[in-house]
Amino acid sequence: MFSARGRRDAASSGIDRLMRYELWRQDDNGNRLRIDVFATVVEAEAARAMYEARGHKQMYWVEPSKDAEDTKA
Repeated sequence: MFSARGRRDAASSGIDRLMRYELWRQDDNGNRLRIDVFATVVEAEAARAMYEARGHKQMYWVEPSKDAEDTKA
């Protein structure tokens, strides 16, 4: 996950505009699934917080996209 400081640094440097961010989930059986891809880390973290607030057992996290299709400007 990204810290608040990391988000601020990425946005100010312009990196955030070049990258995409994936929201991932892992259920209690260990199955992992990419839920969605976002243009900014702020949007991805907001979606993560929304899912976590639902109180399910799943674990959610955000990571930079490694998919070439998702990193095109």
